[in-house]
Amino acid sequence: MKTYNKLKVRSLTRKLGVLGLTLMLAASCGSDSNKSSNSSSSQSSSTLSSNDGSFASDWSNFKSANNCQSQYGRASDRYYYTTGNSPSLQSGSISGTTNGTWLGRNDNGSTVAVQKVVSGGTTYYNVVISACVVGESMYGSTYTILGDDDSLSNVQFSNFSRAYAENYGLDCSHDFLARGTFSFTSSNYASLNGHGNGALEFGTSYYSATCY
Repeated sequence: MKTYNKLKVRSLTRKLGVLGLTLMLAASCGSDSNKSSNSSSSQSSSTLSSNDGSFASDWSNFKSANNCQSQYGRASDRYYYTTGNSPSLQSGSISGTTNGTWLGRNDNGSTVAVQKVVSGGTTYYNVVISACVVGESMYGSTYTILGDDDSLSNVQFSNFSRAYAENYGLDCSHDFLARGTFSFTSSNYASLNGHGNGALEFGTSYYSATCY
């Protein structure tokens, strides 16, 4: 690959906030090859709203308040769930009794919602990703990462924690903000860097924290 192309890949890597995945995946209970799908998004959205009556409006307002810093806009919501403390995500969502809903964002405008539910005595976490699409041109083609046409596999949400809003000088109706790492393998990104591994960091700094 020419030096020019290497620089382009590095630029895209910075946009995605890609981390070395060795540490992130260390807690994984094996490989997760399930691919994300938007086909059940309507049903999943209804499930989360049924679990938490204020979810739909809170989530919509939160996304509207965080504009994507990209000309390619925002992808459709991706819905996942995980059992207990496992970072591996499955496509879809779980109905149950809600024990908390937390929202988070990153600097590029991507957002995440984490909903803790209990069903049949088992604790689950519903995770919704609203990703800002990243685009890069190479070899005469434009590749869009995290868009609706991008197939994701090996999806995980690790290092989840709740940031207490008051620690950031905020008086929010929801006391906690979501933090964590959404990692994935992107089929479109693989066309650029050969392996497709990427990640979105959702966190909170004192200067970027906000209520929702």
